Amino acid sequence: MGSARYAEIAEDLLRRIDDAGEWTPGDTLPPMEQLAKHYGVSRNVVVRAVGKPAQAGRSVLAVA
Repeated sequence: MGSARYAEIAEDLLRRIDDAGEWTPGDTLPPMEQLAKHYGVSRNVVVRAVGKPAQAGRSVLAVA
């Protein structure tokens, strides 16, 4: 379940960057703990999910 959930979160983060314009490249994401609470997952799942936008060429930074 963790693998599927991290992929869902990564897709949502990409949507929020690309479609919603909530963040733009170079912006700072909310703290990992805040994202984990928002998505109802562990910090480790968020860390993995945040890596996907970076691999897709987004330069949005995450706060540890």
